[in-house]
Parts: sequence; structure tokens; C-alpha cells
Amino acid sequence: MQPYREYERKRDRYEQALIRAVNEEQYPFNEVIQQDLHEYQQYLGLRDEDIKAIKQRVLAPKEAEYQRQQEEAERILQEQQIAEYQRQEAERLRQEEQRRREVERLRQEQRNTKPSPGIQTRTFEFETATITGVKSGFLGMGKSCEINRRRGQSEFFADDLGNGVVLEMVSIPGGTFLMGSPESEERRHNSESPQHNVTVQSFFMGKFPVTQRQWKAVAGFDKVNIDLNPNPSKFKGDNRPVEQVSWDDAV
Repeated sequence: MQPYREYERKRDRYEQALIRAVNEEQYPFNEVIQQDLHEYQQYLGLRDEDIKAIKQRVLAPKEAEYQRQQEEAERILQEQQIAEYQRQEAERLRQEEQRRREVERLRQEQRNTKPSPGIQTRTFEFETATITGVKSGFLGMGKSCEINRRRGQSEFFADDLGNGVVLEMVSIPGGTFLMGSPESEERRHNSESPQHNVTVQSFFMGKFPVTQRQWKAVAGFDKVNIDLNPNPSKFKGDNRPVEQVSWDDAV
């Protein structure tokens, strides 16, 4: 019986070591704990089939608990993903509704805008982007921003300046705004009072900055009040914006 009792004593020692590992270490075991148990098994001279029943008996409760934790974590993750998807979908629908209302508002304004007599306008679409917030990146490295985009429509006409030079003019709807600042505003100036409503009639404005080529064409028109320099710009280029133009020149 001596060899059998020695065999059982080694199995008991391994079982105690396994129980201690279960009570003191996190399950499932990391590679270091697994290696220590394997080396202890070899030191005792036990085969895998000698400890199979021990491992099933000792680890079964831990394995069942681990599986429950994994299932619970998976359930929570799925609920969070569903909630995030619902939040994003609600935000998308809100933005679409906001864009729809904005487009409808712009269309209503355009219907109320009366273009100059004799000017045939056409409709074009455009997109605007608004930065709503800037956030620092991970560990303060880099920044990210939230951008809201919306599409709109407006009226324009192309004015032929001659010699193939075209100036696109966009219809700007008229409206009323509040000019000035309230007396309670910090660091205000007296020249900002009194607050009053200002109404601006609809008008046309260039769709893009005036190019040097367009300016040269306008400067070649009949004189109104003053002579215009057809080439005032310092940074030359037909398609570059015209600069070095005074207020009087613009008038």
C-alpha cells in the first residue's frame, strides 16, 4: 500500500496548491500561474490523467462563475451598443429634421425675395459646415471637433463682363436684425447704443472674391467718378483675388 499512499499524498498536495491558487489568484490563471502549477505537477511526478478529476472538481465552480461573468459582460456590452446606436439614430434624425426645417426656411426666404427686374436667376445648392465644439484628444494630444453640415439653396445669375469673363452674383435675402449691444454687456462702448432694429433689403453679392481678371474687365467700363487702375494687385495672377483696392475704387 505504500506506493498507493504516496501517490494519494502527491495528489492531495497538488489539490491544495490548486485550491490556494484559486483562492488567491484571479481566474482564469495567467501564464505565470499556469506555468507554476505545471512545474509543480512535474515535481510531484503526476501525469495529466492523475490530476484531471482534481482540476474538474476544484475549477468547476470558478469556471461556471467566470462564464456567468462573461455572459453578463456581453449582455451589458450589447445593451450599451444598442443604447449608443439608438442615441446616434435619434441624433441623426434630429439633424435631418433640423436640416429639413432650415432648407424650408431658406426656400421660404427665397420665395419672399424679389430679384431685380429683368434679372433671370437660377437655383444652386450649397453646403455649410459649423464647428460646434473642440475637444482635446487622448492624454491631451491633438484635438477633435464636432462639425454640423447642412445643405441649402439660393438664387444666382451670371453676369457676362465681356471677353469670356463671367461674374456670378448670389441673391442675399433681406431681413431685420438687432444692431447694438445692451447696457448690461461687459466692456461695451457708448457708440453701441441705443439698440435698434435695422432692416436690409435683398441684394446681390459676388459668389466668390473678385479676381484680377474680373477687376480688369470692370475697370475697362466707362468711367463713373474716378479712373480705375486695371492692375492694382501686388500678387499678380488673373485668377487670384484682386487686392490693393481702396474703398473709393470699390464704390
